[in-house]
Amino acid sequence: MIQRESGTTVNTSIAEYLAEHEKLVYRISGVSMKPMLRQNKDLVVIRRYDGKGLHKHDVAMYDRGGSRRYVLHRVVEVYDGYYTFLGDNCISKEKNIPEGSIVAVLDSFIRNGKIISLDHPLYKFYVIVHCRMYPVRKVFLWLRYRASRVPFLKKIYRSILRKKLM
Repeated sequence: MIQRESGTTVNTSIAEYLAEHEKLVYRISGVSMKPMLRQNKDLVVIRRYDGKGLHKHDVAMYDRGGSRRYVLHRVVEVYDGYYTFLGDNCISKEKNIPEGSIVAVLDSFIRNGKIISLDHPLYKFYVIVHCRMYPVRKVFLWLRYRASRVPFLKKIYRSILRKKLM
């Protein structure tokens, strides 16, 4: 379902909407693209995928398994006819995503009412640093995940989060 600015909703998929319109402004849900995109706060401007191929570090929306379950992640590996994707806040890569599953490409995003272009130097700097830090991030994210599963570490982790939020 797509919600219009007027508040009305349309029962259509993103792919169906983009078949008729070139762009869509959309409020994301989920934390897989943190810290770049914040759940229920930032808006993304996606444009219909033109089929001309993606490049490493592009952010694209694809249909996960033909179920109209769309995912917005970053391209980390490019092959002939398929891609490997990874969310900025994820450990595991999604491999062998066929080009036919790609629905849209990130055009820009809106944070606090300001449009952030993908051509902006700070965005480009973020992409380079964030992608090069993947091995370190992977270890950190794995440790954070493990700490949240051990009862006494879970308690410590939650208290640290509470202090951060205050």
